[in-house]
Amino acid sequence: GRAQVSVRLGDREAILPLYLTKGTSPTLLGRNWIHSLGVRLPEYQEAALHVVKDVPSLLTDFQSLFQPGVGTFAGTTVGIHVPEGARPRFFKPRPLPFALKDGVTQELQRLQREGILVPVKTSEWAAPIVPVLKRDGRVRICGDFKVTINPVATVEKYPLPRIEDLWSALSGGQKFSKLDLRDAYQQLVLQDAARKYVTISTTMGVFQCTRLPFGVASAPAIFQREMDNLFRGMRHVAVYLDDILVTGIDDGDHLQNLRKVLTRLQDAGLKLRLDKCVFLTPSVEYLGHIISQAGLAPAPRKIEAVLKAPKPKSKKELQSYLGLINFYRRFLPNLSTHLEPLHRLLRDGQQWAWKKEQDLAFQHSKELVVKAPVLVHYDPAKPVVLTVDASPYGVGAVLSHRGQDGQERPVAFASRRLHAAEQRYSQLDREGLALMFGVGRFHQYLWGRQFEAVTDHKPLLGLLGADKAVPVQASPRVVRWALTLAAYRYKLVYRPGKDLGPADALSRLPLPEVPAAVPEPADVFLLERAYPGVLTRTAVAQATSRDPVLSQVVKAVSRGEELRHQAYSHKTTELSLEQGCLLWGSRVVIPQSLRAKVLELLHAGHPGVEKTKMVARSHVWWPGLDQDIVHQVQGCQVCQENQRASRHVEITPWPFPQRPWSRLHVDFAGPFKGHYFLVVVDAFSKWVEALPVTTPSASATIAALRQVFAAQGLPDIIVSDNGPAFASAEYLEWLQKNGIRRMLVPPYHPASNGAAERVVQTIKDKLKKSQPGDFRTQVARVLFQYRTTPHDVTGRAPCELLLGRMVKTPLDVLHPDLRSTALLKQLKQKLAADRGCRPGPLPEPGASVYARNFRPGPPWSAGHVVSPASASSLLVRMPDGTTWHRHADHVRPRLGTGLVPSAVTSGEQPAGGPTTAPVSASGAPPTSEATRVASPVAPVGPVPLTNPVPAAPLGGARPVQAAPGVATPGPSTPATRRSTRQRRPPDRYSPG
Repeated sequence: GRAQVSVRLGDREAILPLYLTKGTSPTLLGRNWIHSLGVRLPEYQEAALHVVKDVPSLLTDFQSLFQPGVGTFAGTTVGIHVPEGARPRFFKPRPLPFALKDGVTQELQRLQREGILVPVKTSEWAAPIVPVLKRDGRVRICGDFKVTINPVATVEKYPLPRIEDLWSALSGGQKFSKLDLRDAYQQLVLQDAARKYVTISTTMGVFQCTRLPFGVASAPAIFQREMDNLFRGMRHVAVYLDDILVTGIDDGDHLQNLRKVLTRLQDAGLKLRLDKCVFLTPSVEYLGHIISQAGLAPAPRKIEAVLKAPKPKSKKELQSYLGLINFYRRFLPNLSTHLEPLHRLLRDGQQWAWKKEQDLAFQHSKELVVKAPVLVHYDPAKPVVLTVDASPYGVGAVLSHRGQDGQERPVAFASRRLHAAEQRYSQLDREGLALMFGVGRFHQYLWGRQFEAVTDHKPLLGLLGADKAVPVQASPRVVRWALTLAAYRYKLVYRPGKDLGPADALSRLPLPEVPAAVPEPADVFLLERAYPGVLTRTAVAQATSRDPVLSQVVKAVSRGEELRHQAYSHKTTELSLEQGCLLWGSRVVIPQSLRAKVLELLHAGHPGVEKTKMVARSHVWWPGLDQDIVHQVQGCQVCQENQRASRHVEITPWPFPQRPWSRLHVDFAGPFKGHYFLVVVDAFSKWVEALPVTTPSASATIAALRQVFAAQGLPDIIVSDNGPAFASAEYLEWLQKNGIRRMLVPPYHPASNGAAERVVQTIKDKLKKSQPGDFRTQVARVLFQYRTTPHDVTGRAPCELLLGRMVKTPLDVLHPDLRSTALLKQLKQKLAADRGCRPGPLPEPGASVYARNFRPGPPWSAGHVVSPASASSLLVRMPDGTTWHRHADHVRPRLGTGLVPSAVTSGEQPAGGPTTAPVSASGAPPTSEATRVASPVAPVGPVPLTNPVPAAPLGGARPVQAAPGVATPGPSTPATRRSTRQRRPPDRYSPG
């Protein structure tokens, strides 16, 4: 027999073949053992001179590579990218262990002599040093840059080579040479701008690095990129950072490759450490593995670490040990067999209890590592075999080479546990999953070449065989796998399970690898996740089976028959069944009996129509779903009671007065700069009075108006809001005594008194911009400018229209038709304001409406219309018997709820539903405080003026505005004029 054994002689270690034969012949020591262990035999040395005779001359030719000192990578400098604005950080030096002080001092002095470190007096950046003791006893100084530039610098991205790629590059090698770069990163020169970021603080002072230091986050990527560029295009060369491995198919090829590598290193200005270089050795340790002609094996030094590992005493220590074991999982096809008791301790909720079975598994895992088989090098020229197998809880795969003797030698092993959903697959699907796992794991080795895939499940050949067509009734999963495998060149063959060996063991004892989550089939669980405890797949399935329409659809889909229902016929290829539920894509089709409940759930948070539709489109569907959602949302009582107010009636402009000082609009402004003032606006001339008052009371209002009326006379109408001063009995009595009609706009609707509201805001804005001084003086200046400036509605200055003259102003403006200009301006304002309004009549008396509630409680309250109060306001009777006066903007109709009867149009049977009848109001509405307009002198709404004395005509037609509740009389149609002029009869031509 033959076995690979670990051998140590002095300080030499190697994995060597041991052959056992029958008989009593003496033990023979082969040449490979002599070479690997460094056995010195004078006779053998003479015989082997022809093999290594070129090595001394090779070293002589490249002696500059091995001279002391640091090398300099020629032709390139590297930088460190730190964004602008990064805050510099400076750290004091850390205390050093006394045992390392001398070594650190010597290393700092050496780095200064070689120009790697330059002392500086001050620096904004400085990182403390971290001394690392190397295996040869020397000290390596690294900067702890993770506390300075690593968090803020842009880390360069460059992939480090995969270990599988390195092994492939060495395939076919007989002997190996290992080269080690001296002070690897420090042979790269830093750009001047980057040196300030890599300053280090030490007990000997502050030093700036001129070379790329150890500890910078971008250093590995930068160095690997430069090394790959240096050796690009070379065969039988593997480079991992500063470790270079060279081989060849024979000694001559090896020496030729080695000379090329040394030439490139010398031309680049790099240097090597001769004491760490190995030339033409049968085996070499590289990245924790022993590489030889036979293949790949774990390094004895690493095996020793496993053997000396103490028994874990906590979950954290166990995880560390398993990580060390799993580093060599590619060598151990049945590792998880013995590790299962250990992995059991790492499960969530599992208490730590180290028992006999864990102790046995721990000891046996060490034996497995010692007896690990040797993996052969991947060789593209050799036939490749992929062996796969599946068990109820795992899948496994083995990649092998088939030699000339027909034996299959492993290149790599792989396995993983199945996800919970995958464990419910049929055996056929699990075997297919094993094949897909193996192809995916070893894609790099299999893509673009012919290989043989071996399975122990014969039915799989008819489904996924390369020469077989996919059956029509195959599951979508199998169809998807077949499409993926179509890109590979393979032959699927059958082999009984007893002959699969490692693959069978791997599937039954998989590694604890956690695969990506596999989703459940088209999820009916969406309902359970969205509405836990309310609707379940069981309830939906039961209701579906009882639904007269859906039960027929389910039967047709399950049998593959044609659907006769119009609403579902065009979705034949998109409907599927899952656990008794009908699905359209991933959306559950809801039966008729559950739709009302689902609508309530969709609108549970009272979202709008579009957002409710968005939620529904992620979970459910039925014919007419969108219309039902619209009806549900619009008819929701809670939504209607709490909606914000929105204007839904057209503006009714105030009629333009026939003369100045006929209709006044008044309002209070303030407190502004500690003052109140009463604003009076003439609707005809736009003349403004701003009268300072102490408080907005009825008596102060009367006193201020007396001053104005003493100068301008009494008006016909005064329009105001429902403020306490204007609604008081004292104010009303004073107006009645002076023959003035009071008009109150609807409560909480200031836009109805827009003339005064706008002037109040204008005066406030102008006062803010006025020069400092006495407040009354400021008000007087603002009023003067306002009165002498042409108004944008009339085109004339207010003083000109009220007084018939300009008040000492230099402006000389044209006098356009005032009434036409005002009408045109008002028309433009009306069109702009009415955008988005829906025209139509006000609700009829007796209609069910919601009225705006300005008291505590919901914003909207239910009631019935009593009668219109004006063209744009209503009287609404409330359930408590009170009557509210509300503008039409503050009234909206009440709607009912329920499903839209769309079954006929959607292809389902129509369902009868109740109809709503209008509710009539009976009886005269009682008078309430909210009305505040029932007065013999103050009628509700504006009263048209009866033939007032017109002012001097301003030219053109008189513009007319309609106040709320006042119809604008149109001009009478003149009689048709007939001419009385005598006409001469026509002189017609008459022949003959």
